Amino acid sequence: MMNGYIMQYTEKRTVLFRIYAPLYRNGCTAHFGMSAPFDRNLHPENLTEKQQNRIAMIAGNNKRLYRAYQMKEMLRLLLKIKDTDEAEGALKRWLWWASHSRIPAFKELYLKIKRHREHILNAIRLGMSNARIEATNNKIKLIVRKAYGFRNIQNMLDMVYLVCSNLRVPLPNRKPRCA
Repeated sequence: MMNGYIMQYTEKRTVLFRIYAPLYRNGCTAHFGMSAPFDRNLHPENLTEKQQNRIAMIAGNNKRLYRAYQMKEMLRLLLKIKDTDEAEGALKRWLWWASHSRIPAFKELYLKIKRHREHILNAIRLGMSNARIEATNNKIKLIVRKAYGFRNIQNMLDMVYLVCSNLRVPLPNRKPRCA
């Protein structure tokens, strides 16, 4: 649960939605040309020249939105730092910036990160993440949702074991694939 405390996808999406939603309601999407504000490829190192120009336009026209983008990027980069002392200093700077922000979503995130600061630093120190556990949980939840019509619980459990393991079940009348 280390990195899960920081920016769960839904939390990140909520923060960004609260910031981007007024733009969409006012019809600014066509002006900025940003069709997917939650796109994972909007990191500065992945931006095309056209996208960089749009970010520059946002920086000039909407200071609050640009500040939120900068804070999100600073937090994202902070989690990639390998040195614990450097990460601790960067986290301290980010917490100060978030605490002085006038964006309510970042104030809430500030309180959560402040509360779990040691866990975050431990995750950076150990280089561990809960991503695999979260992925397996998601698979199981999807299976349970699909298993709504199963007659008994054992069938659902068998489906969980089958999907979450690396078993290859040969189907009749099918040729096995060469790996």
